[in-house]
Amino acid sequence: MDNFNLRVVENGYIISYEEIMDEHTAQCTKVEFLVEDNEYDEFGDLPKKTIEKVLYKVAELLGVTFEPLKNDNLNITWDKYGQAK
Repeated sequence: MDNFNLRVVENGYIISYEEIMDEHTAQCTKVEFLVEDNEYDEFGDLPKKTIEKVLYKVAELLGVTFEPLKNDNLNITWDKYGQAK
């Protein structure tokens, strides 16, 4: 995968990319993932949970994988205070 697209749709986000099926004929297929905007977090906040799922999927597409025995896995949290710039 050389690149991917992220689109906002009515019910969430679509992440799409082309996957090479046969290197000799350059035959590709389009792969799409729908990340639906339907899961609320513990505070009743819909967008944050959906954005987390989008970011985890993008990380997976970029080769970041979860390793159960490692202590440096990707972990997206919303527990920090922001600073005005």
